[in-house]
Amino acid sequence: MTFGSRQDFMKVRGASSAPRNVFKVWRGRLSHSRLEMRANRDEFRSPHSRWHRLKRALWTAVWALCYRPSPRVLHGWRCFLLRIFGGKIGKNAHPYPTAKIWAPWNLEMGDHSCLGDHVDCYCVGNITIGSYATISQYSYLCSASHDYTDPAMPLVTAPIVIGNRAWIAADAFVGPGVTVGEGAVVGARSSVFSDAEPWTIVVGNPARFLKARARGARSASTTTQRQRAVRLTVSGYQYSDGNLNESHEYLLPALVSMLNSLDAPMKRVFELGCGNGSVAAAMTMLGYDVTGIDASEQAITQANLHHPELKLKLGSAYDDLASLYGQFPIVVSLEVIEHLYFPRKFAATVYDLLLPGGVAIISTPYHGYLKNLALALTGRMDEHFTALWDHGHIKFWSIRSLSALLKEIGFTVEQVSRVGRIPALGKSMIAVVRKETS
Repeated sequence: MTFGSRQDFMKVRGASSAPRNVFKVWRGRLSHSRLEMRANRDEFRSPHSRWHRLKRALWTAVWALCYRPSPRVLHGWRCFLLRIFGGKIGKNAHPYPTAKIWAPWNLEMGDHSCLGDHVDCYCVGNITIGSYATISQYSYLCSASHDYTDPAMPLVTAPIVIGNRAWIAADAFVGPGVTVGEGAVVGARSSVFSDAEPWTIVVGNPARFLKARARGARSASTTTQRQRAVRLTVSGYQYSDGNLNESHEYLLPALVSMLNSLDAPMKRVFELGCGNGSVAAAMTMLGYDVTGIDASEQAITQANLHHPELKLKLGSAYDDLASLYGQFPIVVSLEVIEHLYFPRKFAATVYDLLLPGGVAIISTPYHGYLKNLALALTGRMDEHFTALWDHGHIKFWSIRSLSALLKEIGFTVEQVSRVGRIPALGKSMIAVVRKETS
């Protein structure tokens, strides 16, 4: 007999059986029901631990509040957030703000790799993106699925590997367990369910081999850069012409404005670090009589070749230049002091070159709190403070440190201007300093 209602229960109670036996039957039925419910819960229980779900909840909040609203250029900031949550993120990686990342601790991005706009990186399993690889907008990297052969549909995961220099084009799908080989290209809106061989192009749904891709497309330019780097010598920069460079686009207008404001009676200028002579030639066109020196042999060769009328010689900021060339009312030195081991000797040389009451105009790349913070947040610290630039910058000046040096030597600092961008992020700063008249 089953007990489905109060009437059934009352019938049993009136059939001379002890109430105690009836309650045992009911207790057994309830226990059986609980076991069935527990089995059902176990069958469909989340495969993720409570700690994992807590991390996911925390990451979801951080993604919504700190990652997603960040400006596009702040790749360094987003890399920082991913690293906090266990992501293995290489230098200069570019995860864009609209890219969705399910679990950063399962993500690895190589140097200079990219997760484009609206990419869905469903890294329930591990996803590895190689160096210089690009995942274009709206693509879906899916490292998890369900076992459809089991009625419970349990979660299954398999790692995805995107090789170095591979490209997953827009709106493509890459399934669990897929390896996209080095240099391979997955065409737009393709679906990849099996491995793509290195240096191939695959397209379609499912993706199939289309053709081979040429290997080492960047080798020619890379070789040229390496050869150019090897040609550098201890004598200094290499110059191939006598033209102005990119930095002169913002330095030269400021220099001309400062020279015009001086209204010096004698238009004689000494340029300390004249390079290829392009700035000296520009000042000559303004009516200045320019004498200059540079430590680079090739710079002076180009200067004499392209500007033979100028008095530009080989020399060093550590030489006794005042004894060799005399004193001048104006000394100009653009982007030199950051390259020197002995900046005090440089500043003393400038001081000795000036006539009493003379003015020196000195520029150097600007560094300040906000600019350094911006470099850090955008992931450009290595690029900016690179140690791989032969004869590159070895001193990094702020307004305070440059002013302190020049005052120590005996100059009066009249003006320090930042140029090239808005002042807080200026590319360079230009100091105008004066030597005492007595």
